[in-house]
Amino acid sequence: MATKVPLIFSFPSDPTSTTKVLPAIGVHELNFMSRGVLYSDNTGDQMGSGLQNTAYNSIESFTIYSSQSIKIQLISTVPGHERQSDWIEVAARSRRTLNGVSFDIMRISSVVAGTQIAIVASTLPDTQFSAFMESISVVNPAYIIASVPTVDFLAGLALNAQATANLVGLTDNTVTITGITVISVQQLHYQVMLYKKDTFLPADFCASIDADLASYGAAVGASYVMDITKEDDLYIDLDSTQELHVALVNRDAAAKNAGAAGAVTLVFKYEPRRA
Repeated sequence: MATKVPLIFSFPSDPTSTTKVLPAIGVHELNFMSRGVLYSDNTGDQMGSGLQNTAYNSIESFTIYSSQSIKIQLISTVPGHERQSDWIEVAARSRRTLNGVSFDIMRISSVVAGTQIAIVASTLPDTQFSAFMESISVVNPAYIIASVPTVDFLAGLALNAQATANLVGLTDNTVTITGITVISVQQLHYQVMLYKKDTFLPADFCASIDADLASYGAAVGASYVMDITKEDDLYIDLDSTQELHVALVNRDAAAKNAGAAGAVTLVFKYEPRRA
Protein backbone atom coordinates (compact mmCIF):
# COMPACT_ATOMS: atom_id res chain seq x y z
CA MET A 1 0.00 0.00 0.00
CA ALA A 2 1.39 3.39 -0.99
CA THR A 3 2.39 5.78 1.77
CA LYS A 4 0.30 8.95 1.91
CA VAL A 5 2.61 11.97 1.74
CA PRO A 6 1.33 15.38 2.89
CA LEU A 7 1.19 18.23 0.42
CA ILE A 8 3.78 20.78 1.53
CA PHE A 9 3.58 24.56 1.37
CA SER A 10 6.47 26.79 2.36
CA PHE A 11 7.04 30.44 3.17
CA PRO A 12 9.31 31.46 1.55
CA SER A 13 8.83 29.18 -1.47
CA ASP A 14 12.23 27.47 -1.21
CA PRO A 15 12.46 26.05 2.34
CA THR A 16 16.19 25.37 1.95
CA SER A 17 17.11 28.96 1.05
CA THR A 18 16.41 31.65 3.62
CA THR A 19 13.87 33.18 5.94
CA LYS A 20 11.32 35.81 4.94
CA VAL A 21 11.78 39.27 6.43
CA LEU A 22 8.81 41.07 7.98
CA PRO A 23 9.93 44.70 7.56
CA ALA A 24 7.12 46.24 9.58
CA ILE A 25 5.93 45.90 13.16
CA GLY A 26 2.32 44.75 13.51
CA VAL A 27 0.04 41.91 12.45
CA HIS A 28 0.80 40.08 9.20
CA GLU A 29 -1.79 37.74 7.70
CA LEU A 30 -1.05 34.64 5.62
CA ASN A 31 -3.85 33.02 3.65
CA PHE A 32 -3.50 29.36 2.62
CA MET A 33 -6.65 29.13 0.47
CA SER A 34 -5.80 31.19 -2.60
CA ARG A 35 -5.86 28.49 -5.30
CA GLY A 36 -3.25 26.46 -3.51
CA VAL A 37 -0.89 29.40 -3.10
CA LEU A 38 0.37 30.67 0.22
CA TYR A 39 0.68 34.43 0.09
CA SER A 40 1.18 37.46 2.28
CA ASP A 41 -1.53 40.12 2.25
CA ASN A 42 1.03 42.66 3.48
CA THR A 43 3.53 42.38 0.64
CA GLY A 44 1.59 40.76 -2.19
CA ASP A 45 4.34 38.16 -2.58
CA GLN A 46 3.09 34.81 -3.84
CA MET A 47 4.85 31.60 -2.96
CA GLY A 48 4.03 28.00 -2.24
CA SER A 49 3.44 24.72 -3.99
CA GLY A 50 2.68 26.28 -7.36
CA LEU A 51 -0.61 24.37 -7.70
CA GLN A 52 -2.56 27.32 -9.05
CA ASN A 53 -5.97 25.75 -9.72
CA THR A 54 -6.81 23.83 -6.56
CA ALA A 55 -8.30 25.19 -3.36
CA TYR A 56 -7.62 23.36 -0.09
CA ASN A 57 -9.94 23.31 2.87
CA SER A 58 -7.34 23.65 5.60
CA ILE A 59 -3.79 23.28 6.85
CA GLU A 60 -3.42 20.45 9.37
CA SER A 61 0.28 20.51 10.34
CA PHE A 62 2.99 23.14 10.33
CA THR A 63 6.33 24.23 11.71
CA ILE A 64 7.19 27.90 12.15
CA TYR A 65 10.61 29.39 12.87
CA SER A 66 11.17 32.99 14.00
CA SER A 67 14.30 35.03 14.68
CA GLN A 68 12.45 37.15 17.24
CA SER A 69 9.64 36.49 19.73
CA ILE A 70 6.28 36.53 17.95
CA LYS A 71 2.69 35.47 18.52
CA ILE A 72 0.57 33.57 16.02
CA GLN A 73 -3.18 33.06 15.75
CA LEU A 74 -4.82 30.31 13.68
CA ILE A 75 -8.17 31.00 12.00
CA SER A 76 -10.52 28.65 10.15
CA THR A 77 -13.02 30.14 7.69
CA VAL A 78 -14.22 26.77 6.37
CA PRO A 79 -18.08 26.86 6.40
CA GLY A 80 -19.42 25.04 9.44
CA HIS A 81 -15.99 25.04 11.08
CA GLU A 82 -15.39 28.76 11.67
CA ARG A 83 -13.18 29.40 14.69
CA GLN A 84 -9.98 31.06 15.82
CA SER A 85 -7.33 30.11 18.35
CA ASP A 86 -5.88 32.13 21.18
CA TRP A 87 -2.57 33.84 20.43
CA ILE A 88 0.28 31.30 20.58
CA GLU A 89 3.79 32.31 21.69
CA VAL A 90 6.81 31.43 19.54
CA ALA A 91 10.12 32.15 21.27
CA ALA A 92 13.01 33.92 19.57
CA ARG A 93 15.46 31.74 17.60
CA SER A 94 13.23 28.70 18.00
CA ARG A 95 10.77 26.61 16.05
CA ARG A 96 7.38 25.28 16.95
CA THR A 97 5.56 22.36 15.31
CA LEU A 98 1.84 21.68 15.64
CA ASN A 99 -0.02 18.64 14.28
CA GLY A 100 -3.74 17.97 14.23
CA VAL A 101 -4.70 21.63 13.86
CA SER A 102 -7.11 22.86 11.18
CA PHE A 103 -6.93 26.39 9.77
CA ASP A 104 -6.57 28.37 6.57
CA ILE A 105 -5.39 31.77 7.86
CA MET A 106 -2.42 32.48 10.11
CA ARG A 107 -1.90 35.86 11.76
CA ILE A 108 1.61 36.75 12.90
CA SER A 109 2.14 39.55 15.41
CA SER A 110 5.70 40.91 15.36
CA VAL A 111 7.11 43.58 17.66
CA VAL A 112 10.58 43.86 16.11
CA ALA A 113 11.05 45.21 12.59
CA GLY A 114 13.23 42.88 10.55
CA THR A 115 11.85 39.72 12.17
CA GLN A 116 12.63 36.74 9.97
CA ILE A 117 10.26 33.79 9.71
CA ALA A 118 10.03 30.50 7.88
CA ILE A 119 6.95 28.29 7.70
CA VAL A 120 6.47 24.83 6.27
CA ALA A 121 2.87 23.61 6.34
CA SER A 122 0.99 20.51 5.23
CA THR A 123 -2.60 19.74 4.27
CA LEU A 124 -2.53 16.41 6.11
CA PRO A 125 -1.90 15.60 9.79
CA ASP A 126 0.60 12.98 8.66
CA THR A 127 3.14 11.58 11.11
CA GLN A 128 5.74 11.86 8.36
CA PHE A 129 5.50 15.64 8.56
CA SER A 130 7.53 15.90 11.77
CA ALA A 131 10.25 13.66 10.36
CA PHE A 132 10.26 15.70 7.15
CA MET A 133 10.74 18.90 9.14
CA GLU A 134 13.91 17.58 10.73
CA SER A 135 15.56 17.66 7.29
CA ILE A 136 14.69 21.31 6.54
CA SER A 137 17.70 23.36 7.53
CA VAL A 138 15.97 26.73 7.48
CA VAL A 139 13.93 25.97 10.59
CA ASN A 140 16.94 25.06 12.68
CA PRO A 141 17.50 27.78 15.28
CA ALA A 142 19.59 30.62 13.87
CA TYR A 143 21.46 33.34 15.68
CA ILE A 144 20.16 36.84 14.95
CA ILE A 145 21.01 40.27 16.35
CA ALA A 146 19.19 43.33 15.03
CA SER A 147 19.10 47.08 15.46
CA VAL A 148 15.89 48.83 16.51
CA PRO A 149 14.70 51.43 13.96
CA THR A 150 13.10 53.67 16.62
CA VAL A 151 16.33 53.75 18.65
CA ASP A 152 19.36 53.15 16.40
CA PHE A 153 20.70 55.19 13.44
CA LEU A 154 18.12 57.97 13.87
CA ALA A 155 20.41 60.84 12.84
CA GLY A 156 20.29 62.46 9.43
CA LEU A 157 23.46 61.64 7.48
CA ALA A 158 25.10 63.63 4.70
CA LEU A 159 27.46 61.97 2.23
CA ASN A 160 30.16 59.98 4.13
CA ALA A 161 28.69 60.80 7.55
CA GLN A 162 28.08 57.95 9.97
CA ALA A 163 25.93 56.92 12.93
CA THR A 164 26.99 54.24 15.42
CA ALA A 165 25.22 51.71 17.61
CA ASN A 166 26.21 48.99 20.07
CA LEU A 167 23.85 46.08 19.50
CA VAL A 168 23.36 44.01 22.64
CA GLY A 169 22.70 40.28 22.68
CA LEU A 170 25.52 38.27 21.11
CA THR A 171 25.86 34.80 22.62
CA ASP A 172 29.65 35.11 22.72
CA ASN A 173 32.34 37.75 22.29
CA THR A 174 33.71 35.87 19.29
CA VAL A 175 31.27 35.06 16.49
CA THR A 176 31.17 34.49 12.75
CA ILE A 177 29.00 36.90 10.74
CA THR A 178 27.24 34.90 8.01
CA GLY A 179 24.83 37.45 6.59
CA ILE A 180 23.04 40.77 6.96
CA THR A 181 19.64 42.08 5.91
CA VAL A 182 19.35 45.85 5.48
CA ILE A 183 15.87 47.40 5.64
CA SER A 184 15.61 51.10 4.82
CA VAL A 185 12.82 53.59 4.24
CA GLN A 186 15.08 55.36 1.74
CA GLN A 187 16.74 53.67 -1.23
CA LEU A 188 20.30 54.77 -0.50
CA HIS A 189 23.83 53.38 -0.77
CA TYR A 190 25.13 52.46 2.69
CA GLN A 191 28.32 50.97 4.07
CA VAL A 192 28.06 48.92 7.27
CA MET A 193 31.28 48.89 9.29
CA LEU A 194 32.02 46.63 12.26
CA TYR A 195 34.41 47.55 15.07
CA LYS A 196 35.95 45.53 17.90
CA LYS A 197 35.35 48.26 20.51
CA ASP A 198 32.66 50.83 21.21
CA THR A 199 35.15 53.66 20.70
CA PHE A 200 34.96 53.08 16.91
CA LEU A 201 38.62 53.97 16.37
CA PRO A 202 40.33 53.10 13.07
CA ALA A 203 42.70 50.77 14.94
CA ASP A 204 39.70 48.69 16.04
CA PHE A 205 38.13 48.32 12.59
CA CYS A 206 37.01 44.74 11.94
CA ALA A 207 34.97 44.39 8.73
CA SER A 208 33.07 46.34 6.09
CA ILE A 209 29.89 45.39 4.24
CA ASP A 210 28.71 47.25 1.13
CA ALA A 211 24.91 47.70 1.11
CA ASP A 212 24.02 49.46 -2.14
CA LEU A 213 20.24 49.62 -1.85
CA ALA A 214 20.22 52.37 -4.49
CA SER A 215 21.29 49.76 -7.05
CA TYR A 216 20.15 46.45 -5.59
CA GLY A 217 17.50 47.15 -2.95
CA ALA A 218 14.15 45.41 -3.50
CA ALA A 219 10.96 47.32 -2.72
CA VAL A 220 8.97 45.55 0.01
CA GLY A 221 5.94 47.53 1.10
CA ALA A 222 7.11 51.01 2.10
CA SER A 223 10.75 49.93 2.58
CA TYR A 224 13.73 48.73 0.56
CA VAL A 225 15.37 45.45 1.51
CA MET A 226 18.74 43.89 0.63
CA ASP A 227 20.04 40.49 1.77
CA ILE A 228 23.81 40.00 1.81
CA THR A 229 25.54 36.67 2.44
CA LYS A 230 28.96 36.81 4.04
CA GLU A 231 31.85 34.36 3.79
CA ASP A 232 32.60 33.65 7.44
CA ASP A 233 33.60 37.11 8.67
CA LEU A 234 35.18 36.68 12.10
CA TYR A 235 34.04 39.26 14.65
CA ILE A 236 35.60 39.78 18.08
CA ASP A 237 34.23 42.13 20.74
CA LEU A 238 37.38 43.21 22.56
CA ASP A 239 35.24 45.04 25.14
CA SER A 240 33.94 41.61 26.23
CA THR A 241 30.38 42.96 26.43
CA GLN A 242 28.84 40.56 23.87
CA GLU A 243 27.91 43.54 21.71
CA LEU A 244 28.15 44.15 17.98
CA HIS A 245 29.71 47.59 17.46
CA VAL A 246 28.25 48.92 14.20
CA ALA A 247 28.72 52.11 12.18
CA LEU A 248 26.25 52.95 9.40
CA VAL A 249 27.87 55.19 6.77
CA ASN A 250 25.95 57.02 4.06
CA ARG A 251 27.78 56.58 0.75
CA ASP A 252 24.99 58.18 -1.26
CA ALA A 253 24.95 61.71 -2.68
CA ALA A 254 21.43 62.01 -1.29
CA ALA A 255 21.18 62.62 2.45
CA LYS A 256 19.72 60.09 4.84
CA ASN A 257 16.72 61.64 6.58
CA ALA A 258 16.51 61.91 10.35
CA GLY A 259 13.95 59.98 12.37
CA ALA A 260 11.25 57.74 10.94
CA ALA A 261 11.62 59.23 7.45
CA GLY A 262 15.13 57.74 7.29
CA ALA A 263 14.67 54.64 9.44
CA VAL A 264 17.17 51.81 8.90
CA THR A 265 17.16 48.32 10.41
CA LEU A 266 20.20 46.02 10.28
CA VAL A 267 19.61 42.32 10.92
CA PHE A 268 22.80 40.26 11.34
CA LYS A 269 22.99 36.48 11.11
CA TYR A 270 25.88 34.90 12.99
CA GLU A 271 27.23 31.69 14.46
CA PRO A 272 29.05 31.33 17.82
CA ARG A 273 32.76 30.72 17.44
CA ARG A 274 35.56 30.24 19.91
CA ALA A 275 38.57 32.56 19.70
